[in-house]
Amino acid sequence: MGLIGSVEAQDGRYHKETYRKGATHGHSEHDDADKSVYGWGAVLGYRWPLSADGRVHLSGELEGMYHSGELHGQLAGICAGGHAPPCTRSGDSWPDEWWLEKDFSWGATLKLGMKASVLHADDSLYVLAGFRRVHTDFRIRFSGCPVSGQPCPQGAYITNESLAYERDFDAWTAGAGWETRLAEDVGLQLEVRYADYERESWVSIPPEVVVPAALTGRDAGLSLRLLRYF
Repeated sequence: MGLIGSVEAQDGRYHKETYRKGATHGHSEHDDADKSVYGWGAVLGYRWPLSADGRVHLSGELEGMYHSGELHGQLAGICAGGHAPPCTRSGDSWPDEWWLEKDFSWGATLKLGMKASVLHADDSLYVLAGFRRVHTDFRIRFSGCPVSGQPCPQGAYITNESLAYERDFDAWTAGAGWETRLAEDVGLQLEVRYADYERESWVSIPPEVVVPAALTGRDAGLSLRLLRYF
């Protein structure tokens, strides 16, 4: 078992389509954002020797982490007739401002390692693959006209309205690491990981339009793990 501290470079994309009900096509746009995200957590694992001398080994781990940091971006907006926002017609793509916060995650990982004298004779190098479930908070803030009319009917225009969603992402992870012993029952791991998140999609249906939207993401990170062997 052990403690984890990590820093990750996270990248996310918010994609949105907007079209009037009954239409076959509409406006489509996306926005990308990236930020460094920090995390801390705990890990519990077990190791099996795969060779008689113990030089090759397989480890299974379960871990949970909390994260701090959020992505922030804004869509440009696509208005009828090509004019700049504010968008005042039904079917316009509003210039959403958006935030995506990585809240907490849990996962399972397999590690295949081999003894390698890096700093000490008992050091190991390993590769890893795993699965992770990530819970996020997603918020958007928008302004626009949800009904037909040019100009927008009096009192119908929405200004700085906000919506919040909770989204869970499944991600596959891969990486590599180095492990060294600090004492007989204490070890240290330095690890790099890459995670690719599956697409999370939903559909909003205001009065006169249909708005399919989606989030995708990925991250690459470095973690330091302090382990206690039993």
